Amino acid sequence: MYGRDKITYYMIGQENDGLVVVSAIDSSVLEQAKCLALKLALPFQYFESVQKRSDGFFLLVTLKGIELYYCEDISMKPLRIDFTHGAVGFRYRMGGGRKQALAKAVGLKKGKTPRVLDATAGLAKDAFVLAGLGCSVCMLERSKILVTLVQDAMQRARSHLAIADIIQTRLTMVNVDAITYLKNLPVSDIFQVIYIDPMYPASERKNKALVKKEMRILRALIGDDVDVNDLFQLALQKAVQRVVVKRPKYADSLAGAMPSLYIESKNTRFDVYLV
Repeated sequence: MYGRDKITYYMIGQENDGLVVVSAIDSSVLEQAKCLALKLALPFQYFESVQKRSDGFFLLVTLKGIELYYCEDISMKPLRIDFTHGAVGFRYRMGGGRKQALAKAVGLKKGKTPRVLDATAGLAKDAFVLAGLGCSVCMLERSKILVTLVQDAMQRARSHLAIADIIQTRLTMVNVDAITYLKNLPVSDIFQVIYIDPMYPASERKNKALVKKEMRILRALIGDDVDVNDLFQLALQKAVQRVVVKRPKYADSLAGAMPSLYIESKNTRFDVYLV
């Protein structure tokens, strides 16, 4: 259904993709970069070195993978997803297994490994953790740029024997708006858990400290999930066992709905709605 790389693309125009340019600075990946630009219907520009454009973003194809640069601050570390190293790899190896809050929230128990629909996959961090714990996870993401970054990370991760099977057999991704996907979900396609981790308006932040740089990039690229309440109501209709909503620890529950239970970690709360 999803093809060789388990990726389906729908050109949906939900992001600031008109401000994105695909580029390369290494001649050995020049053709790869041009093909990517054609695939995403984005302009291509060859750079002799990493340089600042006047505005917007650029996807840089490198020998280490695809990186997203935010032109507002070219000194900012680019966004590149890596399932094998860094914070994501460490969390997979040392995150606490099924005792961690995310695992408890989706109902992972001995003998129970639910099929999960991650309706707002983003950088796929939580989806990868759940897949590493044994869940089959279908990731939905409406940003074609984020899907490109995740697909690139998945392809690179297949060369690492320790996690190749996780990527190949437990993770799939669809580039589509989650509301559209759920409205057309066949009755026979069952997900025990629907997981929602939305981007919330900056005005909701009680802690006014600067957010993580990667979140600044994402907010500039895709904006706020203004339709998250509609997604939440639809998820309650489609999930078989529960809907899990990831929230900042201080925030009110989504749409004012009282969760059946909640599970807290250091800075995060998981609101669980049993259906």
